[in-house]
Amino acid sequence: MVDPLHFNTIHTSRGKQLEYLYTVPSEFKPGNSYPALLALPAGDQTREMALVYEAWLPFFRQPGWVVCSPIAPDGKLFFRGSERYRPQFMDYSESQVKPAGGKF
Repeated sequence: MVDPLHFNTIHTSRGKQLEYLYTVPSEFKPGNSYPALLALPAGDQTREMALVYEAWLPFFRQPGWVVCSPIAPDGKLFFRGSERYRPQFMDYSESQVKPAGGKF
């Protein structure tokens, strides 16, 4: 069985470490297509704010969704400086999970 809730880290081409939370359905199989959601954390977009999603993640896992939630690096929000990391994060996410319909 796949652990449904993970924190992981990628390193961007700009040398920034980007942490993210993701969840996959229990029947997850690499290479299969799944509905996928990019969920930016609320507020200060910290690890703690991403964990707020833990309460509603079972609603996504049950019908087979994958949810990715990046944490704002160095406290710079994804609409105040960290948006430049989104394209690389999305490319990485799509390399790990095949989103249904080709879109998150």
